[in-house]
Formats: sequence, structure tokens, C-alpha cells
Amino acid sequence: MLKKYKFHLLMLLIMVAIAEGFSYVAFTMVLNKKDFIYKDMDGLRDRDDLKRFQGFVARNYDSLLGWEPPPNAHADKPGPTGVAWSLNTDARGVRLNPGQTGPATISVYGDSFTFCDEVSDDQTWGHYLSQLAGTGVDNWGVGGYGTDQAFLRLKRNLPEQHTDIVVLAVFSENINRVMNNFRPFYSFSSGIKFGFKPMLHQQDGNWGWMPNPLQQSEPPQDMQPYQQAFDEARKTDYWYKHNQGRPKSQFPYSLALAKAVYYYLFDNKINLYKVA
Repeated sequence: MLKKYKFHLLMLLIMVAIAEGFSYVAFTMVLNKKDFIYKDMDGLRDRDDLKRFQGFVARNYDSLLGWEPPPNAHADKPGPTGVAWSLNTDARGVRLNPGQTGPATISVYGDSFTFCDEVSDDQTWGHYLSQLAGTGVDNWGVGGYGTDQAFLRLKRNLPEQHTDIVVLAVFSENINRVMNNFRPFYSFSSGIKFGFKPMLHQQDGNWGWMPNPLQQSEPPQDMQPYQQAFDEARKTDYWYKHNQGRPKSQFPYSLALAKAVYYYLFDNKINLYKVA
């Protein structure tokens, strides 16, 4: 009888070990790459990247909006399908519209879809719009922007950059960006590593603007301004809080896998779009 119990116990231990091994492989090989799995966002605070931080502040930082394309910029970039593309901006940070002469009567605002990442200046929809309308079109789109940033850029521009027609392009996904004031909290692998931004925030029943957490008037000499902005952003950023409730890859992995499956099926109510 004792041998029988030992045999069953051994089989049980083997089954548990197999389940743990399978669950561990499932996390390390597949699930850890998924958006609904917990990410160590706090680890971003100790980033030691001063030169890149200084470069961002010098070229792209904007105290109101978070970031903007640098003026008079040129870049050649590889496309996702292997076709290279290039971009140029004018002295205002507006994407150049080849063939445009004279002042624009139409201006467009929005995110990377408006800016038209991955196509050259003569292939943007703003350029095609200018051809169809027979007038100049100013492209004020910015990669990674939320609708809130695009609106604030429009509002700031209107006194001096007035046009007869203004287009504010909005994707349904952009609502996710409105609940975000540090870009990597929403898009963990974002290329905008220092993307702090303003955010609409409700307090005492009223809505108001929470300013950009990064307020930097001088070139940074260390990472302290970044760390202070990081600490402020995680107090209010929806996606940081949302991440805290996601399933974690931890021992026992079989239990963690069960939690991950349950979370994916029942608790993962917000469909996260893949964003750059």
C-alpha cells in the first residue's frame, strides 16, 4: 500500500513539474511579448542615458506639448517593407510639401498618420490634398501625439499660423493616448524614450490640463529632471496603473499561467493597439 502511495505521489510530482515547465516556457517564449502581461515599468526610472536625454531636450523637447519635430530637419529612414523614405521639415517644424508656393490655406494636425511616417514628402496625404485643392497645406502632424497634444499645438498656432480650413485627424486609438502622460507607459517599446506630455485630468469633479511633467529650461546635466518627471507621471498615468493589475511572470508559473489566461479572457477589457 505504501508503495502505491509513493507511486501516485511521484506521478503527481512529475505532472506538477511538467506543468511548471510548460508554463515557464509559455511565459518566456510567448506570453512575455504580449501587451497584457505585466511590464517592469519602474525599471525605466533608472535609465542611464544622459547623452540621449540631452539630445532630446536640445532637438525635440517642448515644455507645453512634450515633443515636436525639430526645425529644418532632414532624415532618410528604412521602411518596414524595405523601401526607404525621407522627410524634411521647414523652419517652423512643419513637414515640407513639395511644390508648395505661397501661404497655406489648409492646415492639418494629428499623429504619425497625419505626419505620414513611412512615406516621403511627396507621398503624404497632406501633399495629395494640396494637389486636389489647388492650395498649400501645412502638415503639423507629429509622431506619437495624442489628440490632446494635437489640439494644444493647433491652439498655440492659431494666432500666427491661421488658415481658412483646419483639419484635426483623430483615430479611435488616440483616446488611449489622452489617458497617458509618459509615452513608454502606454507603448512600452516606444522610440520616444523621454516622451512626457500634458494630459487632461479630473479633480474634484472638474476637468483641467495637467501640464507636461518635464519642465526643463536648461540643458540637463544629469538624469534627475527625468527621474522627477517620471515620479510625477506614474501618479496619474492610466496605463501605469493599468499595468500594475496585469498578470506577472513568476513562480509558481502554472498558477501565473492560469491567471494570465483568465485575465486575457475576462479582465483585459481594453483592446491595446500596437503603436510605435
